[in-house]
Amino acid sequence: MDTLTIMKNMYKRWKIYYWLSFILTIAFGILFIRYSDKKYTSKMLIELNDSQKTSFISSNLVDINSLIGRSNINTIASEKIRLISEPVIEKIVDDLDLVGYYNKNLNIIRKILKTKIEKRNAINILKKQIVLEEVPSTNYIYVSFTSTDPTLSASVLQKVYDYYIEYTTNEQKAFFNIYKSKLENMKKTLEEELNKKNQEIIDFELKNKIFSSSLPKNLIDKYYEVYNNLFELESQRFELKNKIELFENNYMNIDESLKKELIVSSNQNISSLKKSLLNEKLELETLKSTNPNSPKIYEMETHIKLLEQEIDNEIEKILSNEYLYLDTVSKNDFKEYVSLKSQYEKLDVYKAFLEETLKNIDNKMYSQSPLYYEYFNLKKEQELTSKKISEISSLINQINLKDFSITPKFDIIEKPYPPKSPSSPNKNLIFASSLFLAIIMGFVGIYLREHFNNKIVDVELFKQYFKEPDIYDDLKFSNFKKYLYNNDIKKAIIYPLNFKGFDYLFDEYEIYVIRKNAQLKDIKDIREKINKIEKIIIIVDSDEKTDIELFKEIKHRFVIVKENISKIEDIKKVNNLVETKFIYL
Repeated sequence: MDTLTIMKNMYKRWKIYYWLSFILTIAFGILFIRYSDKKYTSKMLIELNDSQKTSFISSNLVDINSLIGRSNINTIASEKIRLISEPVIEKIVDDLDLVGYYNKNLNIIRKILKTKIEKRNAINILKKQIVLEEVPSTNYIYVSFTSTDPTLSASVLQKVYDYYIEYTTNEQKAFFNIYKSKLENMKKTLEEELNKKNQEIIDFELKNKIFSSSLPKNLIDKYYEVYNNLFELESQRFELKNKIELFENNYMNIDESLKKELIVSSNQNISSLKKSLLNEKLELETLKSTNPNSPKIYEMETHIKLLEQEIDNEIEKILSNEYLYLDTVSKNDFKEYVSLKSQYEKLDVYKAFLEETLKNIDNKMYSQSPLYYEYFNLKKEQELTSKKISEISSLINQINLKDFSITPKFDIIEKPYPPKSPSSPNKNLIFASSLFLAIIMGFVGIYLREHFNNKIVDVELFKQYFKEPDIYDDLKFSNFKKYLYNNDIKKAIIYPLNFKGFDYLFDEYEIYVIRKNAQLKDIKDIREKINKIEKIIIIVDSDEKTDIELFKEIKHRFVIVKENISKIEDIKKVNNLVETKFIYL
């Protein structure tokens, strides 16, 4: 009997249980929709900017990052951490009284255990509930929050952004204050140095009767011109160096496996080879499963190894030459990188030229008069120190005068609004799920009823376990009597299996009953009568193995199967011990 037929018969037998399970599941879904807390999800779309923290302090005098030991890298990963950092979340918890909110909406376990939500718990819960989802290949992030209060959902997101701005603004102001403090310390040190140099110059002038008007003006002017050019050059070199390092960090100072992926995705030839390799591997696996002894398998495996080797060789060849690698990955970026390197090398050459020029001026000054040269160096150091003080003072003034409306790293693209409809429970989804689950639970219900059923409830179930009944009959045993008559059966054993009150129907036969725990004397008496009486029916109303197997000389044995009375295990027991025919009532 096939599975579908069995399932159909099970449904016919226990359809009341199917519909009961079905209706209960649907009712549970409806109750869930009706009584579960409505939750509202608010969303906010933000974009990460690539703006620098302080463009005005990109001075050539000082490398800010090295000055205060701070990295200025601006990435989505780092800003996501700041967005839900402890200072931000703590302020939201305090401002919106989320400790009280969470204690009003305790889950069942906390209510049973009578545990309260403390501030630390509220901070941790809120961190987990704020969802940050990056939009692939963009600088966009969706920020979402779900609660039972639609206004609260929007308020939390707005507060996240507001307190993030406040936190990062304060952080950046602290950054400026640290920088300003460093500059002021540098200025103080330089001013002290300048005072010393001024005194040295005065002492030198008085001692040697020499003044600045005595110095060769053309050499002095030339020296300062060249020195200023060198100063500007260092600024350009610093900027180019940063661009080159950024480029190298993006393309070259990365994991080798990532480099290989970039090569495969960018190089058409290698990409084609990779595609062929994947196709051949798939074909090989299919061949192994369909025809494992095929001689073509070895041939394909060899070709696959050669393809893999060819791909590896091509990739290694590209990786061995960084210019070839860059040209493979991105031709436009490669051209830009080569241009940057070329500019940097030209500046190096120009720098060497300027340094050599300064050296020549020094030599000319020294050759004219060692005394003038010494005086010139003192004046030069005085001038350079004074210039540094002026540069630093200018930066400090900019910090003091500038209105620090610092540009936030995140811009709001879509503001959060209180949602008008709940995000959960989703009525349509839950009802559809309940309907689907109800169908499954209906079959689970009838399966469990079938599993725990121990009685024959219809003929299909009987057939499923045994076979087609030999005799279909009614409670008067009309067909069984005909069967006995037609087959001239004069001696028979019947196993009633808990079916009672039928012995009076067989008035042509002597009826004897063997019950459980029958005495040996009674059994002997029946055995004697078997040989003496022409027509005899023995009813074995016992489930003992020894009783079932009695009177082996009688070949005709019948099991009465009555719907909703006869037990499956009892029928199996008799059927396994003796050969019988089945009377189905």
